Amino acid sequence: MWAAGCLCICPCTEAVHVGTAQEPGNADVQVALGVLHSLARQYERAGEAFRAALVLRPRDYSLWNKLGATLANSTHSHEAIAAYQKALDLKPNYMRAWTNMGIAQVIPGADCDVDHTCAAGDSMAYCSRRSGLGFNVALQLHRIT
Repeated sequence: MWAAGCLCICPCTEAVHVGTAQEPGNADVQVALGVLHSLARQYERAGEAFRAALVLRPRDYSLWNKLGATLANSTHSHEAIAAYQKALDLKPNYMRAWTNMGIAQVIPGADCDVDHTCAAGDSMAYCSRRSGLGFNVALQLHRIT
């Protein structure tokens, strides 16, 4: 099923690995590698690439969100929530991270304390209060981010 799709991704992944060897300090190459590994459902390798990029760009909120999504896809919801929280610490009104956080918290096995929001809608409502935006504005921002 996915193996056929992997045939197209694998040559690209190999080319990016060559780029990584030539430019080990290039975060963009690591991000591209992480995305390609995610597309191939190689989540452990994707996480390694995103973590390598974060060493170079630790204040990149979008990159923390990508790491969170990769961790969530590989059923590491606790770690995903921590990555989403880091993204939100860097950009409190980042709707994509709020939504992903809400989704990660309803995944079976994730701790969902009373102190945490437990659904994407609740996360967006909380974000709209925290950021000072109305809920409808927050929802529209999510659609365009």
